[in-house]
Amino acid sequence: MIEIQPSVRTHKLSGRDFDLIAASAAGPGTIAVLARAELSKHLLLLRTVMAVGADRFPSAYSAAGLDSGFQLLTDVQRTDPTTAAQVIGLPHFGAWAFRCLSGFHRDSDDRERAAELGRLNALAALAAIRSGLEARLRVPVRNGALALPTLGALHLPGPAWAELRHTPGVGTFALPPGRAGIRLPIGEGSGGNGRWSPVARLRNPPGSVPVEVLVDDVDPALGTTYRRGRPGGEEPDRRWRTHFAPAWRLLSRHHGERARALAAALHTVVPLAARPTGRTSGTAPSAFGAVAMSPPGDAASFAEALVHEFQHVVLGALNDMMPFTERDSGARYYAPWRPDARPVDGLLHGCYAYIGVTEFWRRVRAHVSARHRAHVEFARWRSAVERTLDALEEAEALNEAGVRLVRGMRASTEAWRSERVPRAAQRDADTLNADHRLTWLTSRPAEARPR
Repeated sequence: MIEIQPSVRTHKLSGRDFDLIAASAAGPGTIAVLARAELSKHLLLLRTVMAVGADRFPSAYSAAGLDSGFQLLTDVQRTDPTTAAQVIGLPHFGAWAFRCLSGFHRDSDDRERAAELGRLNALAALAAIRSGLEARLRVPVRNGALALPTLGALHLPGPAWAELRHTPGVGTFALPPGRAGIRLPIGEGSGGNGRWSPVARLRNPPGSVPVEVLVDDVDPALGTTYRRGRPGGEEPDRRWRTHFAPAWRLLSRHHGERARALAAALHTVVPLAARPTGRTSGTAPSAFGAVAMSPPGDAASFAEALVHEFQHVVLGALNDMMPFTERDSGARYYAPWRPDARPVDGLLHGCYAYIGVTEFWRRVRAHVSARHRAHVEFARWRSAVERTLDALEEAEALNEAGVRLVRGMRASTEAWRSERVPRAAQRDADTLNADHRLTWLTSRPAEARPR
């Protein structure tokens, strides 16, 4: 297997790092520990994709040219192991591997499966481009686009495959069958006769915590991971740029430790179309470092969504290292942020996310223009989290790690109790919580109502 294989090892998390995560206080160092474990997970997924693909789907495996992509990754690892690790650790890589493994259980023809498997070659080409190695690979063209993860997409209507050539000092070209070579301009500029669409990048404003985040709406593995439509046109892109700078400035100034952790963990935002009812966002365990969300409506909402999804990213990575429950007892619980009842594991993940949300509003409520809204959000989620922690502390399905996690979560919220909130804001928060609970109760028969 690939020579970075020694990174596939047993990962241990110190008690201190565990407690920092439980307290929603993980810093860049703790994030790095989680990232190393995720890299090993990606390597194991790669080995499984290669082994199962070659054994069960030899025709698709051969048509995808997986051995060529794998060999190129091996060559990059020998000469530039840091770059190889960075590419294999990408959320794009995890999403690709997980989608391939899921696809092995679906009915697909060899052409479709080969195109899915062949995305490894695009990732290997990215590694070669970053490390300055020569590359010559067949890369799939999906829906008229040849996508290079983190870089962009070349629009090539017609062929299902193209040959990608990268020569250091010369450039990168796509050679569609029977057509003249088209140069792929690598970078943020446009080019390729108008065919190249670069991945957008969001950068921190001056004086704030350094960060660079991709807004990737071209990678097919990430796009299908979240199973939601992408927004179209130029307006969403402008909205990302318009709101990111003030959102990041808000976090950097008033929630600096969270901003530094976010900068270490967050790699890619996947744009989603907004639901008719409003903003939507999500994460996937297969794509560590990526979050999906609809375009933000304002800076505070953008910052809140980043914090919310960051909490899911961190706890999901910790959950990859250890389970929090012994079993699913079948018990289902009321979650103040969802319309459906949740198993204890889902309740735990949701509560952890809303601890981050509550702390965010606690920190910034004196520094945003919509102060009433901020006070309401803090008061609402403070009450919701406290109620949920009560339920989690009584849950029998939690194992030792789950119990320790909940205790740490509880301790991190103790300071909230003494925080004063304007009377009008508290009244509105109580009304929102009561309305949610009533709607939830009346939407199901009495015998089906969980705790």
